[in-house]
Amino acid sequence: DSTNQNTGWRGGTHAHLEKLIKRKLFWAICSIHTNELPLRHLIKSVDGNTSSGKGFMGPVGSLLSKVNDMEYDPNFMALSSGEDLIELSKDIEKSLSTDQKICYRLVKAVKSGVLPINLQDMKCGTLNHARWLTTGQKLVFLWTRKHGLSGKNLETLEILVKFCLQYYFKLYFDSIRL
Repeated sequence: DSTNQNTGWRGGTHAHLEKLIKRKLFWAICSIHTNELPLRHLIKSVDGNTSSGKGFMGPVGSLLSKVNDMEYDPNFMALSSGEDLIELSKDIEKSLSTDQKICYRLVKAVKSGVLPINLQDMKCGTLNHARWLTTGQKLVFLWTRKHGLSGKNLETLEILVKFCLQYYFKLYFDSIRL
């Protein structure tokens, strides 16, 4: 993990361990964990702070806990800009967790503007700030729901969903493929 507690050059556990064993350690940063930081900071800057370990206070983020109860919007707008996700091999796709598979299919569907029936009725996992994959999933899923957002709040949702589609999930699935 790349938190300062582990990697701080003076007080991190890596620095203390290097002093203890009197040699340098190899430090590998998990690209999936590092990829979560920009999403977290973007949500905070455009929609507001978190309210706890499981919630958000902004007008968009506060809807994430309610997304499973929202009706599907068959007129949701496709967001096709940016690079497409890489094609995962069947073996890699089979090895994905349920949430990862749903995210992979959901991103492809929102980019195409066609949400298959099995995704229209799906339920997202519990929101938790330790699982940013679920946060990204709920944001993209919210885009396909009758959420009632308009004006600046709708623009905020679009910014967050485009970021998830074009950056967060793109890098996430690029990392898994490696």
